[in-house]
Amino acid sequence: MNKKIIISIIATIVVIAGGVYLAFNADDENGVTSPEDTSVVTTNDTIFINNHGGNMEGHTPRGFRGSGTGLFAGDNLNPGFPDGDGVQLFLTFDLQSLADSEFHSAILSSQSAHVQGTPFGDLGALAVEAVEYSQFSPALWELEPIDSVCILAVTGTGPFACDVTSAIKQALEDGRKMAQFRIRFEAAGDNDGDTDLILFYNTNSNINEPGLFKLTVNPGETSADAQEYFNEKLRAGVIERIGQPIHGFVPSMFTQAFSGIVPEDFDGADALLGEYKIAEKELIFIMDKGGPIHSAAEMLSDEGMKTVFENIQKRFNGPVVTTDEVDRLLLLLGAPSDVLVTKCLPEQRNLDACIEIYQPVCAKVNVQCVTTPCDPVEETFPNSCFACTNSFVESYTEGECSSK
Repeated sequence: MNKKIIISIIATIVVIAGGVYLAFNADDENGVTSPEDTSVVTTNDTIFINNHGGNMEGHTPRGFRGSGTGLFAGDNLNPGFPDGDGVQLFLTFDLQSLADSEFHSAILSSQSAHVQGTPFGDLGALAVEAVEYSQFSPALWELEPIDSVCILAVTGTGPFACDVTSAIKQALEDGRKMAQFRIRFEAAGDNDGDTDLILFYNTNSNINEPGLFKLTVNPGETSADAQEYFNEKLRAGVIERIGQPIHGFVPSMFTQAFSGIVPEDFDGADALLGEYKIAEKELIFIMDKGGPIHSAAEMLSDEGMKTVFENIQKRFNGPVVTTDEVDRLLLLLGAPSDVLVTKCLPEQRNLDACIEIYQPVCAKVNVQCVTTPCDPVEETFPNSCFACTNSFVESYTEGECSSK
């Protein structure tokens, strides 16, 4: 089934065997090459902008005088490089479609990540910096960044996405027609002689393909209707799975009712007589308001629910502005935590789109055999939405099949 991608933040992870051999280019003084696909797609007022591709992008290594095609970062690109040598990648996005536009958020993301070695374990997080340059060259390694923008990923399983709203707005305010980013690991190299790389490609790692990265630009904030619908659905789930609360809805009820909701989603959320905060990786309640103390003191307020919704959207790297998108998000937030096997619901069967986030489930897929009945086979799906839109799937459990 073909599916329209609403929020593109899943990353495909592949371990590549063998060495990486790169073709290096001399400095290009003939201007910007225009790739075939620099398309800007608009869907329900959301704008998707592909990375430019061409000779304004690529990678620059440390310790080697050159610059190369291909979008990768890490160390020890190939046996000809010194131990501990690092490499950074550079991206360019055309912002002309955003001229004179008002927008609420801009998310940088990729679905085309491949990992070689253990770069996140050895080199740290993958960081995004805003930069500006007129020509791609080896000198960009030493380029002073405009700003440190965000962390694109912290593990090899992704997601590879982060919020670049401030950088895009600053570029437009400065009158720049392009937004440019440098992506690098926290450490340039670890001197262990092993190749540790993140590579972004679809078919050929030595090509600066347009569309390997996308900017998802949303023009407006979450609508009041979407917020109200989210509150209603979340509270209804608690009542259905746990029961009607006596003293109001508190975080532990939501985490018990929805396996995909985590304590960090309540960080900064307002309650009737205080606020929830994450302290030393634990959620605590701080009573900081005056008035008589009562049994509903820790109940989340409407303003607190708004914060929860915002935190979940940030965690899933995408704005949710319609009730349909709320439904898709709620499917990803999961079944009750104490239920091992979840049956697919009728409303999950005919969805036109699934939010593309990697929250894997293991589903039993019925197999059609010609002569004799066949036992179902296990298959890992990116999330419960993708599993249940498959007509041969009846139920699923949380996590990848290989981890069962």
